[in-house]
Amino acid sequence: MPVNLDQIRSFRLAAELESFSEAASEQRLSQPAVSLQIRQLERELGVTLFERNGRRIKLTEAGGLFLEYARDVESLTTNVRRELQRVHAGAYSVSIGCSPTSARHYVPLILAQLRTTRPDIHVRVSVLPTDQAAAALARAEVDFVFTTDASGSSRFVFEPCFESRLYVVAPAGHELASRGRVSAEELARYPFALLPPPYRGPELFAHWAESHGVEIKVVLEIGNYDGMIEAVRRGTGLALISETASAEDVTSGRLAIVRAPGLPIEFQVYLGYRAGALTPAAEAFRGAVMDGAWRAGLPRLSGPGPRRAAAMRASSH
Repeated sequence: MPVNLDQIRSFRLAAELESFSEAASEQRLSQPAVSLQIRQLERELGVTLFERNGRRIKLTEAGGLFLEYARDVESLTTNVRRELQRVHAGAYSVSIGCSPTSARHYVPLILAQLRTTRPDIHVRVSVLPTDQAAAALARAEVDFVFTTDASGSSRFVFEPCFESRLYVVAPAGHELASRGRVSAEELARYPFALLPPPYRGPELFAHWAESHGVEIKVVLEIGNYDGMIEAVRRGTGLALISETASAEDVTSGRLAIVRAPGLPIEFQVYLGYRAGALTPAAEAFRGAVMDGAWRAGLPRLSGPGPRRAAAMRASSH
């Protein structure tokens, strides 16, 4: 008997719940029915997937390996069903998980470019913190994520799609902003507003501070740049804010950039998706992202960052 999706689902649930009976309850099946499905699966694969000790079960090494493939099969099946439903309804769909900044600044530009060639594609955007977006991708709840973390298993692909920069900003007229350049020690004397973990900015800023032998005093953590900008305007402190989120306020004079060694902080943003064949709609979206023409519409602040400036100096010799 060939392996079927019911067997794979029962195996995956039993592995995650560590119980045949709970896997059965989850599917409204009897426990003997689930046990039979898994025995049939083991017979077909020719391996033992679980160590059984009374009612307790534990994955074997082969079972742990097969669990990754089982999750992939279920993810692919979910994608195919969703796409077929869209095709049946006369539409194609792509779902994205990303931060508020990506949703506000990057996604509209990408979609404007995508619609010039594929106006039939329906896009759903879920605004999520980095860890939740990664979890949604693993569960096949979204097709793509924009992320700064390219670590992961062979189940995922991460393609660099653009570079971003983080600037320290202050209220207009702040004493540090009126100077051309300040030291890391001077910067560290002031309180800061930052995004909370698991956003990447605080981690990158901590590395910057450590490399310059200072410690940053964080007085406010808030989960979006709009709130941080308002806090800076009202004198709460300085803030580390992305170039795209701060450009309008800096250009208008409501905020000012504070320049110090090693700033702005540059980092890579990746387009992440599950490995394997993409649906036609997903491939069209990926193509629009990687084409990169949309990047010309991103708000920018003047002057290269330290890494780009170093590269420019090196190329001039």
